[in-house]
Amino acid sequence: MFSKYYISIAAFLGALTVALGAFGAHALKAVLSPAALVTYETAVRYQMYHLVALLLRAYYYRKPRLPNNKSF
Repeated sequence: MFSKYYISIAAFLGALTVALGAFGAHALKAVLSPAALVTYETAVRYQMYHLVALLLRAYYYRKPRLPNNKSF
């Protein structure tokens, strides 16, 4: 059971990650030093890792269930 909330956020972050990666590869290549470009690429890669973790969270999402206690 997927959570639509997590899937929506993951889709947005995925598109943002691809856009930032393309921006870094094309627009920032002439502006940044090689060391700064490596740092930027690492940041975009870590963003992609977090996106995968969020997708796994969405896949294994379960709604919390309250106990059958009538005091709630």
